[in-house]
Amino acid sequence: MKTSMIFKAGIALLLVVGLSFNTSASNDPTSTTVATMEESMAGVMQLKVPSDMETFVSVFDQEGEMIYTDLVSKDDEAGKMYDFSEVENGQYTFRAVSEHKSVETTFVIEMNELRVLKEEISYRPVFWIEGNILSISYMNLEQNDVYLSLEDDLFADVDSNLYYEEITESDMSYERVFDIKNLGKGEYSITLRSGDNTYNYFFNR
Repeated sequence: MKTSMIFKAGIALLLVVGLSFNTSASNDPTSTTVATMEESMAGVMQLKVPSDMETFVSVFDQEGEMIYTDLVSKDDEAGKMYDFSEVENGQYTFRAVSEHKSVETTFVIEMNELRVLKEEISYRPVFWIEGNILSISYMNLEQNDVYLSLEDDLFADVDSNLYYEEITESDMSYERVFDIKNLGKGEYSITLRSGDNTYNYFFNR
């Protein structure tokens, strides 16, 4: 499954003054770390990503306007370092979205210091098929009720055929495994809802 990324036209030209990036080696390829400018002498926010996963980076100002975008390649094993030492004072949001994980860090730049206000981490469900086995894994951090359905005839004029449906009071880890060998040829849709989040996965047989 591939997450599609949409870039706002011309957004790369709307950089805040002095925003730049460099590559840097990483010992922990899954975390996002923020250091104060005073401590680091460069005021860096370092985004670290696995070598096998593309990550879409975006920065928003306090009004919610996107002022910077970047795409960290899955081949960029060292990760990238984003330097905010020349960025003007204000509140910003740094968002790093990969296929299955999103990290959103809200911070303030003031008096030559980068101060983190909050960091939110969310996960998308993982769907995969091996032979006739369909597996679903979802990190349900907020422990919301989880709704799951499997149906076909998604784009047909007739009503869809609902093969499976459940609502579960889930713990943090939601796991399901299905044997799909008896499904006929066609296109199928899986819907997973947790709280305000809805995820869809499509596959063919």
